[in-house]
Amino acid sequence: MLNSSPGVPPHLVHLSKQSDWLFVRKLLLVVGIAAFALALWRLSDVLLLAFGSILLALVLRGLAGIVSDRTKIPEGVAVAAVVIVMTSAFAAFAWLFGSQIATQFELIAEDLPQGTSQIVRDLRST
Repeated sequence: MLNSSPGVPPHLVHLSKQSDWLFVRKLLLVVGIAAFALALWRLSDVLLLAFGSILLALVLRGLAGIVSDRTKIPEGVAVAAVVIVMTSAFAAFAWLFGSQIATQFELIAEDLPQGTSQIVRDLRST
């Protein structure tokens, strides 16, 4: 029994059921897209960390490939060597310039409140 009301052709009722199903499909699509967007937003920190890890792995693997090709050592050993050299370089940079960088950050921390208050005053005066 598609249609119990007299005078209404059966294809109109059928189209109504199709349009209901089409509406439900569109609604589910919109809800799914919204849920996916919400999940991406909530997991943005994890996704950023994963992206950075992949990028670092690509850089390390690329440098290890170059070292492996030129020195004919296995690629796993080359990866270890590249990690050790890069970690040592970072530590040396921090040891050599760490006090200067810390001094610069202290100066910024002192000047930042004055700068922001100046910007607020300028914005209020306009």
